[in-house]
Amino acid sequence: MAEASGPKFLSQAEFARHRGVSRKAVTTWKQKGLLVLDGTGRVDVEATEWNLD
Repeated sequence: MAEASGPKFLSQAEFARHRGVSRKAVTTWKQKGLLVLDGTGRVDVEATEWNLD
């Protein structure tokens, strides 16, 4: 299986830019439990994209 291009982990602000949404939208997703975060609070991009799509 080929590795997806792009970063695996992003800060919440970077993830907002990546998705083209406001930082507040990402905060809302976090409160709803849709964000998958690593131990340092960074967003696991692939896992979170699955939750959002």
